Amino acid sequence: MRAEASAIDLLLEPVHRWVWADVDRRARKLMRFSETEADGARDLMHAAERTSDKTLRVLYLRHADDEQRHAVLFRKRGQELFDAARARTFEANWLAPGERGLDDLDVGSESDESLLAFLHLSEKVAAGRFVVYEKVLACDPQTHAVFARILKDRGIHNVDRDIVTVEEVFRLQKMDQVKADEKRFLA
Repeated sequence: MRAEASAIDLLLEPVHRWVWADVDRRARKLMRFSETEADGARDLMHAAERTSDKTLRVLYLRHADDEQRHAVLFRKRGQELFDAARARTFEANWLAPGERGLDDLDVGSESDESLLAFLHLSEKVAAGRFVVYEKVLACDPQTHAVFARILKDRGIHNVDRDIVTVEEVFRLQKMDQVKADEKRFLA
């Protein structure tokens, strides 16, 4: 399953292209993405510690491992760009509020269903935005490759079928409750 960009992100593609065009700004954005992914990995580790569902614990740990790997990819590429950058420029953080962590989830106060809803929404938003970033970064093959690699990791289709079936993931998600919790996060 391939992620799709939202209509608003497609509309803002020229702005995204402008934002990512500056190498120094690109490096700083990648470093912020690294921080967000590392923070997400910590949250998932905490969620794994507190869930009573063994299968869900495995899925949280696997996702935490993915998030940590993404943090390393972003940090490595960001540092490479910092080493090559020359000047500081304007940042347009207001264009991408969700990319700073959607935003600080209190894992300890959420149910498994709420956490799954949060993960689903934040991964969906990030994947859609990353589709646009991958496209506008054709001018930078190394950074383009980082987003392509991360997009490849996204979604339940990457769940190891030896650990859990897709049907089991849906059961764990308690889809009715997840949909209700998604509405709460969007409100």
